[in-house]
Amino acid sequence: MSTSMSTATAVSDPDTSVESAVATTESSSSPAPDSTDATSTGPTGLTTGDVSGTSDGSTSAPSTSVGEEDFSYCGDGVLDPGELCDDGNQIDDDTCTIGCIPYHCGDGIIDEGYLEECDDGNLIGTDGCTTACKLAKCGDGYVQAGVEQCDDGNTSDYDICLSNCTIAKCGDGYLWKYDLPQGQKAEQCDDGVKNGPCPAPCSVACAYNFPDC
Repeated sequence: MSTSMSTATAVSDPDTSVESAVATTESSSSPAPDSTDATSTGPTGLTTGDVSGTSDGSTSAPSTSVGEEDFSYCGDGVLDPGELCDDGNQIDDDTCTIGCIPYHCGDGIIDEGYLEECDDGNLIGTDGCTTACKLAKCGDGYVQAGVEQCDDGNTSDYDICLSNCTIAKCGDGYLWKYDLPQGQKAEQCDDGVKNGPCPAPCSVACAYNFPDC
């Protein structure tokens, strides 16, 4: 029996060589830059931003955002510019008014929390509402115009201003001993309408009539 042997001969395929050459050429080529890429170079160097392309190939600058609207107001609990206080409510008679101004006597608002009896919006003590925001009355230390002759802030009937806010004088029934004008003597007695000559014990000059009587 005889054995036959065959020898394979390598033959180059012209089609395969062409495809390899094409692949090699494509892999060595750099891709063309994208005109819409967010990175660009220029005279000042590398810049980045949200750049959008236009139909003619140019680029537009990034848009600028507009600030948010300010919704702050007096009473929001935040001390905003121009406010002196802000307690977060719309109550006008507490420590901070609805105008965001701290409470004070004379602001025209009767603040019951601070025991105000009145508030006429001024600091005049001689009208119906004193500078302490109390209703004017005899003995408060303020002479109420057209109503009181005097007001020394006390209830004594022995000084120059009586407890009814009238000026002391002989014959008023009160013994005037203090706050006397210079050179005037203190009264010895004062029986009011009963003052008179003997046999009255007290003269019209508020001095004792005895031992002459």
